[in-house]
Amino acid sequence: MRDMTELEKLCEQALYDEVKDLSDGRSIVRDNASGKLFYRKRLAIYNPEVFSWLRDHKSRYVPRIESFWQDGEELVVVEELIQGKTLEQVLSEAEKGDSLPFEERIRILTELCDGLSFLHSAEPPIIHRDLKASNIMLTEDGVVKIIDYDAAKLYVKGQKRDTQLIGTQGTAAPEQYGFAASDARTDIYALGKLIERMLPDNADALRIAAKATKIDPANRYATAAQIRAAIRKIREHPSAIDRIFEKIPGYDPAVFMHRIIARFGIALVLMCILLLAVVLYKQFVTVPAERQEVIDNAMETLSDVKAQPDDITQASEQLLRECPYDKMDTEMQEQFREMAKLAVRKYTSVNIGEPQETGLCLSKEGVEYITAIQGFGVDERTADAIRIGGQIRYCLLVSRWEDALKALTYLKGLPDEEAERRAVYEACGSASEKYVQKFEEKKNSANASATLKFYLRLKNAGYEEAGELIESFYKNVLSVAGEQRDAGEYDTAIRLYEVLLDYENEVAHDDSVPTLREQILECDYRKAQTVMDSGDYVKGRTAFAELGEYKDAAGKANECAYLLAQKYASDAKYDKAAALFAEISGYKEADARCLEAKYNYCSQVLNAPDDLAYSYIEELTAADYPGALEFRDKMFAWHAEIETGLQLMLGPNQAAAIRATLSSGPPDGATHILFELIDNEFGVIDTWTSAEECSRGESSTVYYQMTSYTENIFEKDYTVNVYSDDGALIGSWSGCFSQDFLKDLQDS
Repeated sequence: MRDMTELEKLCEQALYDEVKDLSDGRSIVRDNASGKLFYRKRLAIYNPEVFSWLRDHKSRYVPRIESFWQDGEELVVVEELIQGKTLEQVLSEAEKGDSLPFEERIRILTELCDGLSFLHSAEPPIIHRDLKASNIMLTEDGVVKIIDYDAAKLYVKGQKRDTQLIGTQGTAAPEQYGFAASDARTDIYALGKLIERMLPDNADALRIAAKATKIDPANRYATAAQIRAAIRKIREHPSAIDRIFEKIPGYDPAVFMHRIIARFGIALVLMCILLLAVVLYKQFVTVPAERQEVIDNAMETLSDVKAQPDDITQASEQLLRECPYDKMDTEMQEQFREMAKLAVRKYTSVNIGEPQETGLCLSKEGVEYITAIQGFGVDERTADAIRIGGQIRYCLLVSRWEDALKALTYLKGLPDEEAERRAVYEACGSASEKYVQKFEEKKNSANASATLKFYLRLKNAGYEEAGELIESFYKNVLSVAGEQRDAGEYDTAIRLYEVLLDYENEVAHDDSVPTLREQILECDYRKAQTVMDSGDYVKGRTAFAELGEYKDAAGKANECAYLLAQKYASDAKYDKAAALFAEISGYKEADARCLEAKYNYCSQVLNAPDDLAYSYIEELTAADYPGALEFRDKMFAWHAEIETGLQLMLGPNQAAAIRATLSSGPPDGATHILFELIDNEFGVIDTWTSAEECSRGESSTVYYQMTSYTENIFEKDYTVNVYSDDGALIGSWSGCFSQDFLKDLQDS
C-alpha cells in the first residue's frame, strides 16, 4: 500500500468528526456524509495487506473495515462500531453466577469457528495470532465478532518462523515463541484454550481441546471447519458409559481404544439381552398364525372409509381382543392409531354430543368407543391422542382450519404430535392460498382481516412459515391500500390501513416509508379536501379539524369556516355568519367580515331587535363602525307594534281588544304604555294607561266596549296611537278592528 499524500490524508480525515476520545489512539467518530458512528484506532504494529483484504471481503463475524490509511509509522483504521460485550466480560459474569447456558456456549464456539474459516479462506490465509476472550465481541443481538487484528498476518508458505513474536501468554501457540512459523493451526491452538475455559467440566470438550492444543501443529485439527464439526458433537452431559467406566482404574475416556473396548463390552451384553428378548417375544407375544386372519379382517374394516360406526367399534374390539395394543409392534400401533382416528372422525360434530376441550363435540358412541379401546391395552395418553387426532381429522375434512389449530394445542406431549402438526400445517398452507385468492377477488378490509388473523393463528401455533406469510400479505395489502387511496377510495383505503395497524408489530418496517397512521391521516386529509371542494364546508371543516396539526389541516379548517361564513352572509343568515367569522378571528379578513355581518344583522332586525342585536350594536359602537351609532339610537328608542282583535260580540254587546308590544327600547329600561283611541269620524273617544311598566318584549292589552243595536265597531275606521312615559309617540295603527281573537289574550 502506498503512502497517502498530505492532501489525501486531510481529505480522508475530514470525512469523520471525533465524537469521543477513548485514549491510546482509539476514538469513536461520525461519518459526516451518512451520520453513522465508527471505531477509529491507530496501530503501531500492523499488516496493511490484512486490512486491505478485510475491507474488500465482508463477514458477519468480522468488523467491517470502512477505511484505513498510513500516517507516518502508524496505520489509522476506521471500522464498524460494535455495541455489546467482550466474551471475557460474559465469561467473567458467568463465573460470578450469571447464567450462560450450554447451548449458548456451543453457539458462540461454532460461530467463532465460522469466523476463523472466513479469515483462513483468504489467499493467502489470514492468521489472527491473538485469539482470546477479550478479542471476541458479542453484539447486542448475540452475533460473535472477532476483533483486534493488530497481530494478524498473512500466511507465508515455507516461512520457518515469524518475524515478529506476538501473542498473549496462556493462549499463544508454541510456534508464536519462535519455534516455527504461524499458520491456521496457530489460531486452532488458541481456540482449544478457549474451549478449555468455556467448557472446563465437559469430557467431550476437553478431548477436543486436548487435540487442538497439541505441541506439534501437525497433530492438531487442520482447519476451523474440522474443529467446528467436533464442537457440534459435544454433549452437555457426556456419555453415561464414560462416566461409569471412569470409575474403573486406568480407564481414560480421552483414549480412543478405551472407549471402543467399553462400548464393545456393553454392546455384547445388550446383544445377549436382545437375543433373550427375541426368544421370549416369539414364545409369549407373537400373534399366532391362526389369529392373524381375525386381525387382518378387523384392520380391513377399520380402514374402510364407508364402514358404519357400529362396525368400526366391533372391529376395533375384535382386533384388540386378539392383539392388545400394548402387545403390538410400533408399526402396527401407528397403523391402529391412524385407523382409530378415522373412526373418531365419524363420531365428531360441531354441536351434537359431549363437548370437548377442542370446542367440538363427540357423540355418545364416540365416547363409548374411546372407553372401549382403553380396556384393551390402550393407555390414557394414547386414547387422548386418538380422540383429539380424530377431531383434527374432522376439522381438516370440513375445512375448519382454526379449530384444527386449536386442537393441536391439546396434543402437546401426546403420541403423533409432530405427525398431526405436519398434517395440519400442510392443510393450512393450502387454505392460506384460498384466503389470498379471496382477497384478490374482493380487496376489502374484511377479507384482509380474515387472512391476517388466519396467518397469526398459524404463527402462534408454531407454523414456521407463518411469519413470512404475514409479512408478504401485509405488504400486498399495504400496496392495495395505496392504490385505493390514489384512486380516491379513501374510506376503503383507511379501513385497510386500520386492519394493518393490528399487525404492525408482526413485520419489519422501512423508516423511509410513512407509517400506517400517517397513511390514514393522508387519506383523511385528501378526503377532507374532496369534501371541501364539493362545497360542503361544514363537513370539510370538521374533517380538517379532526386532523389536528397534520400538514396545513388547521388552515384548511379555517378556510372552510371562512367560505361557509361567506355563504351564510350571502344567504342573509348574518347571525350565523358573524358567529363563524368570530371563531376564526385573525384569519384573512374574518374580523372585518364579522363586524359587517353583525351590522347587517342589526339592520335586519332594526324594528324588533333581540338580545343578540343589542350585544352586536354595543360591539359595533365600540369599534366605531360606520352607521352603528345611528342604529343604536333607533334600537334604544321605544317602539311598539299594535294589534287588534275580537273580544266580545253578543247581541248589542261589542268589545275589541287592542294590544301594544314593545319591540325595541333601552335594554334595561321600562315605561308605561299610554293608549289613545281615535274615531276617525268623531275624534278621540278614549285613552288608557298600562297598570305596570313594561320592558322591551312585553305587551299591554286594553279593551274598547260598546252596547249598540245600530252601530258595529268592527265596521268603523279607528286610529290607535301609543305613547311612552315621556310622551313620545312610539306606535300608531289605523283601520277596522280585526274580528279574529288575539293569541294568548290577557287582561291588562
